[in-house]
Amino acid sequence: MSGFRRTGVGITVMLDPVETVVLAQVMNEMGELIGPPPAATEGEAWARELGLAGLGQPGASPTPPNDPISARLFPDAYVDDAAAADDFRRFTEADLRATKSANVTALLDSLPEGGGSFSLDEDASAAWLGALNDARLALGTALDVDENTYDELATLEVEEPRSQRLRVYLWLGELQDSLLQVLTGD
Repeated sequence: MSGFRRTGVGITVMLDPVETVVLAQVMNEMGELIGPPPAATEGEAWARELGLAGLGQPGASPTPPNDPISARLFPDAYVDDAAAADDFRRFTEADLRATKSANVTALLDSLPEGGGSFSLDEDASAAWLGALNDARLALGTALDVDENTYDELATLEVEEPRSQRLRVYLWLGELQDSLLQVLTGD
């Protein structure tokens, strides 16, 4: 990876074929984890037009997810008020899930098969940033990343599955950081 940079045609990055395959695999797994956004019925479309998004949407659950990865991606908004958290989840989860799913789709759609240099516009860059962030949150939760993880990585053999997963996690962080620096002008 050469890192993201701003050019005359947008935000450009170069990914080699292996990076492209790994990123596609991670994002396909994220797409499965997030799930497709629920289809809106006619009444739900009307509610959205009135600014009442989330009312009665299928898939909008009033209870938090049971698994730690989904709970990290779809956290409670109010940790000290279960009723408020349930209401917030009921009104927002479907839209949040749809946004996360759209980010993954946008990233996958812009990823060149076989690697290479390619450019993103501002919308695609924002989608990439969101998808990379969600992938790091999910992978970091699955790997139980903490302040000792970097020290642990130094003791692992490269061939060990945990070492490989941690290296993917770190690489996703490098991608995210590089893109964020370009977007913020740093």
